[in-house]
Amino acid sequence: QTGNQQEQKNSFLEQPPFAKMTGREELSTKQKIAEAAEVITASVSDVSTDWVYYMSVMNYVGDADIISRYEWPLFGCAVLSSVMLVVVLIAVLFNLRGKLSNGTLKRVLAIEALIADIPQIVITGLIEAEIGAGGISQIALITIVTSAYNVFLDVIQYFRLDDDGQPFFKRKQEIGSERTEEEDDVDEFV
Repeated sequence: QTGNQQEQKNSFLEQPPFAKMTGREELSTKQKIAEAAEVITASVSDVSTDWVYYMSVMNYVGDADIISRYEWPLFGCAVLSSVMLVVVLIAVLFNLRGKLSNGTLKRVLAIEALIADIPQIVITGLIEAEIGAGGISQIALITIVTSAYNVFLDVIQYFRLDDDGQPFFKRKQEIGSERTEEEDDVDEFV
């Protein structure tokens, strides 16, 4: 086939109803669900390890002064992390349903990293430095790693989607000129 015939064939297959048959829309939905599952799984893992670490510190048999000094900040981080898990879960589900913009979801993930994950890493490091039992405990290491991983995924998610819902690296001219009614309504509003 010549190049022109191949282009016509590809153009024809990209038109409805064939576009649905090629799985383009389904792939997009699967990708969104996979990204949502990734964010939710990381957040659940982070919250779980935060609470396990809190319980391990409360069961620490040693200097009671260390425990009393960090009990409330550590408890606060675990509670705040749990609250942020609920907020992230709601934000991700609303974003999947199209009720919440990608820009708002990115802000929620940034807030989660700043007020839940980074303080947990700092407090865990401070506690482990004061306990000083010849290194860092396994549960503290797991807590730090899951919090850091959650921050990493939040940063990756921040750059994955642009505010208009398209992948960050794509531009509108690559996507095509088809406009939805929602895009027209937004342009009219602005």
